Amino acid sequence: MLKQSFRAVERIGIWGWLIVLILVFAINSVFRIALHQIVQPFKVPTEAMSPSLIPGDHIVAERASYWFGNPQRGDIVVFNTTGLDHPAVRPNVFYIKRIAGLPGETVQISPPNLIVNGRIIQEPSIFADISTRSNGFTLASRANNKASPLSSPDDQIVLGKDQYLTLGDNIESSLDGRYYGPISRKQIYGRVSRVYWPLSRAIQ
Repeated sequence: MLKQSFRAVERIGIWGWLIVLILVFAINSVFRIALHQIVQPFKVPTEAMSPSLIPGDHIVAERASYWFGNPQRGDIVVFNTTGLDHPAVRPNVFYIKRIAGLPGETVQISPPNLIVNGRIIQEPSIFADISTRSNGFTLASRANNKASPLSSPDDQIVLGKDQYLTLGDNIESSLDGRYYGPISRKQIYGRVSRVYWPLSRAIQ
């Protein structure tokens, strides 16, 4: 009975294998492109976001959070630097900073505080924490005789529609919005969701 029901499996031949390989490559490419549109890994290169993120941290930035909502104050985001006007900023690289100012707001720094629309910002709590550190929120230093947007307590940045101001948590060692001004919504790749490596940092 089994012998009579047996049918040999036809060999697919060279062309068949070629089609299989092409399909596997195409599916893999589509999957990688689709995944890139949702999440992307990055490595933290500097101390600008310390102690929240430290050099060597491997992080995941995801885009889904902003598909149906906008970036919020306190979010740590990854964004592209293209279009930023400052000699120390390299174009077409990614920076990792925290959102401090939202569209339509007026932002200034009156050390040691971050001031938005005339009031001291203490929420989320990270902003209160930064303001109580040794020097708190500090103004941009003048370099090469170039005045930065937030180099004086009287300086203000008025954010337009779809503009955000980003600052580093380790503000004394951060090249951030105090120097290059606002970023646009379209520059933001996504929100930093977690550290995934090293494991000692991932499980904190």
